[in-house]
Amino acid sequence: MASAFRFKQFQVRDQQSTMRVGTDAVLLGAWARPPENGSILDIGTGCGVLALMMAQKSKAEIIAIDIHQESIQQAQENFRMSPWHNRLIARHTGISEFSVSYQSKFNYIISNPPFFNNSLKPFSEGRILARHMQPGFAEDFVRSIHRLLEPDGKAALIVPPENYESIVPRFETHGIFPVRKAFVFSKPGSAMRRVMFEAAFNFTSLPVEEEILIMDENLAYSETYKNLTAGFYLFNNGG
Repeated sequence: MASAFRFKQFQVRDQQSTMRVGTDAVLLGAWARPPENGSILDIGTGCGVLALMMAQKSKAEIIAIDIHQESIQQAQENFRMSPWHNRLIARHTGISEFSVSYQSKFNYIISNPPFFNNSLKPFSEGRILARHMQPGFAEDFVRSIHRLLEPDGKAALIVPPENYESIVPRFETHGIFPVRKAFVFSKPGSAMRRVMFEAAFNFTSLPVEEEILIMDENLAYSETYKNLTAGFYLFNNGG
């Protein structure tokens, strides 16, 4: 059996998933502030790592969806191995179809969505599905979140800076505005790598902003990054 990526309270196998365990998902899962109870939707779950992080941080019921069949099979396996298997559900479906058929709303929606739509595409069809915005995807994605989010709910995403500038106006058109933002840098002096943001309906104040450095000037994990991920990564156990 393939080896698993081990976190403090769960483990993840990701060899057949289009969205594998990586810095982006772990950053977003650690930074996100899900509600203690209620319901959470993970869009594009891949191996299920974000859903598992949300399960560790809350007592909410969680549905994880993905358009890639093998990813959902792997997420289901990872959910079964977790301490929270009784409140984690993985479904093989796209967000547009799910938003039309699902009859309830969610208190929190989280996603590490497909992006890099202007970059060289990977050769794997599964990776293309996971990492690239297909034509019309961005608008369908935002419209679906608008349809599925509770009036007092929040959505959390991580995207490249260039996609942040294009996707936020789409959210604002639907009355959903950033509440918190984090600008992610790989190391001091590097270009911005990602933007994480939480958004809510009808928020009128300026969002709270912060910067996160993954590595320090010595190319070791920064204290900020270690503190942020302390509940998940084993390197924060002192060993």
